[in-house]
Amino acid sequence: MEIVGIDPAPGKDSTIYDGKDFLSKEGSDLISYIKKLKQDKNVLICWDAPLTGPGLKFNGSYSDRPIEKALRKH
Repeated sequence: MEIVGIDPAPGKDSTIYDGKDFLSKEGSDLISYIKKLKQDKNVLICWDAPLTGPGLKFNGSYSDRPIEKALRKH
């Protein structure tokens, strides 16, 4: 099973982390991306997920939620 984190953004592109890369998708492109994921393999989609968890050197957030702080500690 693959895990994909999606951070939706109504006013800009949504950010996706697929375990390897960060992607940006908007509107119908995001819907198409999700439909294709579901057809190709078993996938767990983590919607509105913290994308700055353990092992990631990326931090593009403007604020950190408590869950993000806790994940980075571990």
